[in-house]
Parts: sequence; C-alpha cells; structure tokens
Amino acid sequence: KKFIMETLKAIKLDGVDVIGYTAWSLMDGFEWHRGYSIRRGLFYVDFLSQDKKLLPKSSALFYQKLIEKNGFPPLPENQP
Repeated sequence: KKFIMETLKAIKLDGVDVIGYTAWSLMDGFEWHRGYSIRRGLFYVDFLSQDKKLLPKSSALFYQKLIEKNGFPPLPENQP
C-alpha cells in the first residue's frame, strides 16, 4: 500500500506520468539468499502443506479493491 501511495503522490504532487503499476509478486516465492523466509507476495503460500495452499493477504484484498475501483477507495488514509 505504501508504494502505491507514494506513486499516487508522485502523480498528484509532482506531475509524474505513470502509465501502470504491478505488485512485486503475486505469491510468496523462493529467494536465493533467504530461501522461503521472505514473504513478499499478495498471497501467502503454505510451503509445508502438500497442496501448497494459497491464502490472500490483506495486501491482496486492498489491491483487489484498488483495481475494482480503478483507484484508491475513498478513505481518509488513502489521500495524499
């Protein structure tokens, strides 16, 4: 959410021409230097389960609403 907020500020305050944004990673993955210990994805992966179940994180739900509304939900904390 913070990265998206900073992008919004760059657009609104600095006039930066941003044409798109993508999340760092859809789901947790393997990092060569840290293994499975870093969790950067929008979805939590249960690496210990046989079926590697995916669970949406709060960031996934936020990103979903952001996409559905084509912008930030009208909440005070989402304003630059």
